[in-house]
Amino acid sequence: RGLWDAIGCVVRQEGALKLYAGLVPSLVSVVPYMGIQFSVYEACRRRARKWRTGLGEGERRGRPATGYERLPRWTEPLGCGVVAGMFSKLCTLPLDVTKKRMQVLSAPAHASWRSSALPPAGPGTGLEA
Repeated sequence: RGLWDAIGCVVRQEGALKLYAGLVPSLVSVVPYMGIQFSVYEACRRRARKWRTGLGEGERRGRPATGYERLPRWTEPLGCGVVAGMFSKLCTLPLDVTKKRMQVLSAPAHASWRSSALPPAGPGTGLEA
C-alpha cells in the first residue's frame, strides 16, 4: 500500500476529477506569490546592478571602490532572492492562511486529526468570534 494504491482508491471511489479537487485554492495562492516574487526579484536585481556599476550616481572613474563592489558576485542574487521571498510571503500570507483553513474545515467530520488541527476558540484564547 502506497501512493499508487491511494491514487487508485480515490479514482475508484470518487472519480478521477477528485485528484484535482484542491487545484483552484492552490493556484489562487501560488499565482500571486510567484508574480510578486518575480517582480520584486527583478526590480531588486536592476537596482543592485545600477548600484554596482554606478549608473544613475555619476561615474565612478577615479573614485575608490565601495564596499558593495568588493562583495562576491553570488551575494547579489542571494540577497535579492531573500528580499523577494520575504516580501511576497508577507503579501500573500493571508491567502495562504485562508486556503489552509478552508482545507481543514472541508475535511470529513469523522477525520480524527480534524479536531486537533484547529486551535481552541473562546474567551482567553485570542480567537473570540
